[in-house]
Amino acid sequence: MKVVTLLHDLVLEVKETEEAWQSVSQGTSKYAELQEKRRQYRAAGLIPRLVEQGWCTHLPRLLLASPITIQHVARRDDLSSAQEQDLPAQPVHDVIEKVVAAMLVLADVCVDRFVYMFYAKRKKENKRK
Repeated sequence: MKVVTLLHDLVLEVKETEEAWQSVSQGTSKYAELQEKRRQYRAAGLIPRLVEQGWCTHLPRLLLASPITIQHVARRDDLSSAQEQDLPAQPVHDVIEKVVAAMLVLADVCVDRFVYMFYAKRKKENKRK
């Protein structure tokens, strides 16, 4: 999950820099600073590389593979469940939150793949029935 969180933070930084650059007046020191950041981010090509490396399919797979089972749903998310040698369900929620946050920042470049992944999963489940 650390990698997903890092990717989220990096993509968010790239997008926030782009937005800030567009709203700052030319000729100011802030404009020059943002323009340099923007140049570096474009040279690194983070977002296109994430798409090329398959993160548009990796993220939905992480979400679809999160360990939400009847056992997790039945568990209580409190101290009594931890005392029973059964960890609270909270870590599952943390995984979901981080994956969804990463998907949201990549949605503009990955939405088609996200929709396809969920549609394919649903279609596969319907065939089993």
